[in-house]
Amino acid sequence: MRFAYSLLVNNMLDIIKSYFNKETYYIILTSNAVYLKNYNKILNIDSEEAVVEINGRILKITGEDLVLNKIVSKEAAIKGKIESVKYL
Repeated sequence: MRFAYSLLVNNMLDIIKSYFNKETYYIILTSNAVYLKNYNKILNIDSEEAVVEINGRILKITGEDLVLNKIVSKEAAIKGKIESVKYL
């Protein structure tokens, strides 16, 4: 359990550092959501697939019951049962 907590803290610190360093984008994956910051464009989203342009590349998210849960100022949250996330 201590290892998992340490990994979580290190991951959160990396995210905070990337935010303050004004990196182009970041992606956070959880078991039931994908959070995107500074994406370019949401190309398609339905209950089984989301396609997003991010940093000049195409990101494909597949799963079940996918919904666009949040979209604010180039931040998005896609929730559902996430099965895969990959660049095309």
